[in-house]
Amino acid sequence: MTRHVPPSNSETPLDSGFLRARREAGAILSLWLICLLWCVGYCTQNAYFAYGLSADEVKKVWGLPHWVLWGVFLPWVVATGMSVVFSIFIMHDDESEADADAETDPGKDAP
Repeated sequence: MTRHVPPSNSETPLDSGFLRARREAGAILSLWLICLLWCVGYCTQNAYFAYGLSADEVKKVWGLPHWVLWGVFLPWVVATGMSVVFSIFIMHDDESEADADAETDPGKDAP
């Protein structure tokens, strides 16, 4: 049995929707990586066990240890805000061929 070998990338151009989706995925992955590095790095450097302090000696902000607020809560808020902004203003739907055909000939899909 022979297998079908798809053509190489040099023979077929990449679709603009694929390229846009790849850019959007790269932006989302970059945001995730920045938040991960901030969270792990800040918490590692500023957690109370890094200084050898007991839980009673830790600075607290709004009842939370300061490293939890700035190292965990802040990246969550930033990531959520950036995700909302990205999904509303930057990410766009790609118009498929079926949608384009339906707009040019509205009676085509009717029974």
